[in-house]
Amino acid sequence: MSEQTDPRRYLHIPNNFSDDDAEIRIGLPAHLDFSRDVVADRITQKLALEGATFSWHRRAARRTYEIRVKKPRKPPARALFKDPKARELVANAPESAPIIGIGSGGRIISVDLRCLTCQILHELRRRR
Repeated sequence: MSEQTDPRRYLHIPNNFSDDDAEIRIGLPAHLDFSRDVVADRITQKLALEGATFSWHRRAARRTYEIRVKKPRKPPARALFKDPKARELVANAPESAPIIGIGSGGRIISVDLRCLTCQILHELRRRR
């Protein structure tokens, strides 16, 4: 692929890339010898992406690779305790692992109070 190639032929960035489900598509010729890690690093740097995931798809009919880049889902701006879902999550959480937040995709963030690190910190505090 020459440098004069119009980027719109191989780089597809949707207008709604700020949405959680949007993805960037990049087409690369299959005959190029490249390292996937190097390509992912360059794309991340050039497009100023953080925490993006890359998936590689070989398109045999066109003899190209298509790289799909997705950004991580945004966590909710806030999780209100008055929300029935949040109340249910807190109520169903084990006492040894209370919920401290809700992450992207509704993933529960909790802390395991039984973990070894927490026990050590507790023991150090107790000895003072």
